[in-house]
Amino acid sequence: MLKPQIHKRLDRIEVELTPKEWAIRLVDEIRRHPCEPDFLRALAKGPYRESPYVKPFFMLAKQAEKRYPGQKPENEKATQKLSRDLRMEYQFLKRVINNLSQEVEIKTDKSRLKISALTCQLDGFISRSAFAVIIEKATAWVEGCKTTEADEEKRLLILKELAKAGLVAGSRELLLSLGQDWADDAALLLRNILVHKGAVEVVQKTYFDGHAILNHRIEGELETTIQLVLEAIAMFNEYVSTNTSGLSQRLERSEDGGLRATVGEKRSCTLKIDVEAIRGGMSDLISYIESQWIKKAKNQATADLLEETGEHGDFLSACFKEEVVVKPFV
Repeated sequence: MLKPQIHKRLDRIEVELTPKEWAIRLVDEIRRHPCEPDFLRALAKGPYRESPYVKPFFMLAKQAEKRYPGQKPENEKATQKLSRDLRMEYQFLKRVINNLSQEVEIKTDKSRLKISALTCQLDGFISRSAFAVIIEKATAWVEGCKTTEADEEKRLLILKELAKAGLVAGSRELLLSLGQDWADDAALLLRNILVHKGAVEVVQKTYFDGHAILNHRIEGELETTIQLVLEAIAMFNEYVSTNTSGLSQRLERSEDGGLRATVGEKRSCTLKIDVEAIRGGMSDLISYIESQWIKKAKNQATADLLEETGEHGDFLSACFKEEVVVKPFV
């Protein structure tokens, strides 16, 4: 337990802290623990007024009183306004911290499920494509074989069986379409999760002086998920680019098959996923996501403070109407 003189000295320091400094202290306290449940358990053990969720509001109110001392009407009015502004700013930052943690956790969980499914699809796609190429080569070899009249029936039977196997593997058009669909899904998944990470970084730089605001568990899962997506894309790109008996060879030879050369050329040039192009084209999306997060947190903080006077209902109703106009139901 702190000695009285140390406690008073600490109070003198804390009463001068800005809302941003209080918010940074909050995220530092959150990140001292491995995950949110551990932080909440530690929070429950301490005094209510010392909680990092509660104490800043009392200290910011004291800061306003200190700034405008006395009981003159103008001082009291200025104190109330400053207190409200300071508490509003801190509540906004607190909402940002909580909202982003929830948003990123949900996005990460969904992305992990998606990349798990895509990885399974990629394994199947590579196996299926390789099988199709083997059948195509075997068919070409059997067709070119010179046989005796006695063996001709066997040769035709083998070709018939190879044709059946080819139907199972799929046509060039189908395999190319499956490959393009996989590439589109993986590129979209990578872009979405990188956009969310980029938006978090913008928020951290703009509102928290670059301090990390996600707890370690969510932060770690986000990085792990991004790495899983990048590894799957690297596997796909390597297969398309370097596998001499896989889809890349089939694309080069598509002019000889049923797929028109113009279509084959178009699909082959877009099949490989350009990770750097994805990274370089995210700025507008990052700005949009960040602005939506900030707008939501500001509206929530405003409603929280208006609840003190019972005026929050009208404000929330106005926010809802604006949301419906901006994003109409479809």
